[in-house]
Amino acid sequence: MKLCLYLATFISVLFVFSSCNQSEHSEEHQSVNQSTAIATDSIELTALIRKTYEWYEKEGIAEDFTPMTKTTSDSIYSGIDWNAQNKRIKTLEQTGFFSNDFLKNYQNIASRIDQDLKQGKVEWLKDDMSPYSTDVNAWCNCQDNPDEYWKKLVITNLKHSSDQVSFQWTWGNDFYYKVQAKKENTVWKISYLEGLDFDHYIGTN
Repeated sequence: MKLCLYLATFISVLFVFSSCNQSEHSEEHQSVNQSTAIATDSIELTALIRKTYEWYEKEGIAEDFTPMTKTTSDSIYSGIDWNAQNKRIKTLEQTGFFSNDFLKNYQNIASRIDQDLKQGKVEWLKDDMSPYSTDVNAWCNCQDNPDEYWKKLVITNLKHSSDQVSFQWTWGNDFYYKVQAKKENTVWKISYLEGLDFDHYIGTN
């Protein structure tokens, strides 16, 4: 009887040690996988940001939220030029760099500006600076930038949430710009740019 008891105790101890060992290996494996995933995300997101801003500087610079007048003689814009706006949206979509959330937000900004102009809440004189604009470019919150700066962009403060990531890009010199991205069909796409935040952009007038 004692022999059976000793054997049972010995087997139990072995089982506990084995379980602990497996648990430690499992945690180590999980930690390695997580670190690898974060490193992979960082590489992919850096590539996304560099490609996006190379496209923007070479092909994508255009007026955001183009206004229009009712007649050519009018001196005040009366709303958004939806032909130009929808063409811009199509261009943004075709790049493959922007998520559905980003495109929806971009359209929402245009709709709000259109509403404000039609209702006379905001006055925008023809050929004058947009009352929604500041003295910086919303795509970078900058006035000037280094030559071919997209090649220098790196990301920092990368944080994961349930379905997206947030981070900042910088070209150095303590200059940072906030971005969010999410995966659509396993591909990272930009879902938020700091300068095109709806509340911030609409609130600048």
